[in-house]
Amino acid sequence: MKFNGSRKQNQWADKILTAATLTDEQIDNLLLWAGPSMYAQGVMDAIIVIDNRGNLASYADSLGKFLKQKGVKL
Repeated sequence: MKFNGSRKQNQWADKILTAATLTDEQIDNLLLWAGPSMYAQGVMDAIIVIDNRGNLASYADSLGKFLKQKGVKL
């Protein structure tokens, strides 16, 4: 997984993401939220991970519901 933040943000986001033990679907939801090109490259928005570190799994689940409503193919 790659992140799009500063070096320090990327290190912090990686630790948060590892500790969160998200499912593949939850990780896909976070990647899809950043956009198709970032999803294809496997780049995650470091700020989204950092800002939602307290409830990252719940945030990823809610993104999945939102993306499905918008017709984004998961």
